Amino acid sequence: MPQKNLTIREIIEQYNGEKRNFQNLDLQSIFFHNADLSDIDFSGCNLSRAYFKDGSLKGANLSYANLIEVEMNCQDLSNTNFSYANLSNCNLTEISLEEANLTEVNLTNAYIEEFTMSYANLSGANLTNASIGGIMEGVNLTNANLQNATIGGFTIYSGDADPDSIEFEYEIPYTILCNTTMPDGTVRNDNC
Repeated sequence: MPQKNLTIREIIEQYNGEKRNFQNLDLQSIFFHNADLSDIDFSGCNLSRAYFKDGSLKGANLSYANLIEVEMNCQDLSNTNFSYANLSNCNLTEISLEEANLTEVNLTNAYIEEFTMSYANLSGANLTNASIGGIMEGVNLTNANLQNATIGGFTIYSGDADPDSIEFEYEIPYTILCNTTMPDGTVRNDNC
């Protein structure tokens, strides 16, 4: 359950004083610009409608956070833990999600464009009706739901597929598709 609010100034001052644990706070609609918050713990926080621009949350813990309608632009989110977070209706652009943990994350109706994502874990993620376009490689989409997602700028395929024999529309090198619901509703089981 989210606790009291902190101001941006209080968070930055405490962070600069080596504090990293900011769990379960109500930080709705907070705005961070040019903030390096690497390794911060915002798990369980209410960050709905928050805005993060030109900064870093590298290695941060955002598990179980409410990130509904959050906007993140030009953010380094490498190695960030988003497991079980709600990012529905979010807007994520020009971000890096290298080796991020997005297990069981809710990304319904999300807009995720101009990103890089290598070896991220999206097992059990819900990307229903999401708009996705970026560079992906080695992503785990086991039990993920991509139904009605709009996917542009890449295709999805398993890494051992012969490029000359690819018969399906989406290609992401070295991707795990196991019980993965594709945008057209079909279920894929590559590399299970």
